[in-house]
Amino acid sequence: MTSRRALVRRSLPLLAGAVVVGLVASDWPGDWPFWAEHPQVAGIAGGLALLLVAGAVVDSYLRRREARRWVGVGRAAAIEFAVFFEVNRWVMPQLLGADFWVRVWPDVEVHLTPSRERAAALVPVRLAADDMVRLFMTDEGWAEYDAWIRRRLPVLAPDNPWRVSTFVALHTLNRMHAAMIAQWTSLFAVLGDDARFEHVSQTVEIMDRIVAMTERSWQIDVAVNSPALSGTDAGLPRLVDEYVGHWVALTRAYADEHAYWAAQVAAEAQIPIPPRVWARRDR
Repeated sequence: MTSRRALVRRSLPLLAGAVVVGLVASDWPGDWPFWAEHPQVAGIAGGLALLLVAGAVVDSYLRRREARRWVGVGRAAAIEFAVFFEVNRWVMPQLLGADFWVRVWPDVEVHLTPSRERAAALVPVRLAADDMVRLFMTDEGWAEYDAWIRRRLPVLAPDNPWRVSTFVALHTLNRMHAAMIAQWTSLFAVLGDDARFEHVSQTVEIMDRIVAMTERSWQIDVAVNSPALSGTDAGLPRLVDEYVGHWVALTRAYADEHAYWAAQVAAEAQIPIPPRVWARRDR
C-alpha cells in the first residue's frame, strides 16, 4: 500500500502535465469545436486542470520537505544500527577469550567479562592487538577467524561456567536488538521507507540464530551434566558441531550488517568512510 501511494505521488506531476498538454492541444492546433460550443464544460475542465497542477506543485514541495526532514532521521537510524552491530562484532571474539581492551555496554559487559576470562583460562589467546583487529574486523582475515573459532569453541562449549555466562550475554544482545527493531521499523513504516523497513525486519533472522544456539546450549548442558546422556552416544560432538556452525553464521551476520549500516552512514553523510575506521578504538 505504501509503495503504491508513493508511486502515485511521484507520477502526479507527469499526469498533471499530460492533462494540460492534452487540453491545450485539443484547442490549438486541434481546433476542436467542442470547447467553443460548451463553454461551461470548458471552464470546469480548465478549473480541474488548474487544480491538478496546483496539487502536483504542492505535493512536490511537501515531498521535498519530507525528504529533507528524513535525512536527519535516516542518519540517526543508520548510525545507531552501525554502532550496535560494530559492538556485536567486538563482543563475539571476546566471548571466546580475546581481550583487546575494548569494553561495551554495562548490561553486556557484566556477563561478557566472566566468559572472556574463563575462555582465556581454558584456551589461552596468543595474538597481538594489531593481529586481533586484522583477524576479527576485516574481511581479509575472515578465513583465519573462521578457523580460530572452530579450534576454540569445541573446547569451550562443554564448559558449564563459560556456557552459562555466554548464554546470558548473547540474550542481552538479543533483547537490545529486539528493542531497536521495535523502535525503527515502526518509524520506517510511518515514513514509507520500504527498503530499510524490510531490511531491519529481516534481521530477525539473527535473533533466530541466537535462539537456535540457546537450544543447542541446553542440549549440550544435558549431555555434559546428565550421567545417562553424557558422552559420544548422546551425540555431544554433533551438538557441539551444530553450536559452532550457528556461532560462525552469527559472527558473519553481524559483520555483514555492520558493513551495510556503515555504508548507509556514509551515504547519508555523503562522505567516504576511511578504511578500518570502524575497527579502531577512539584514542
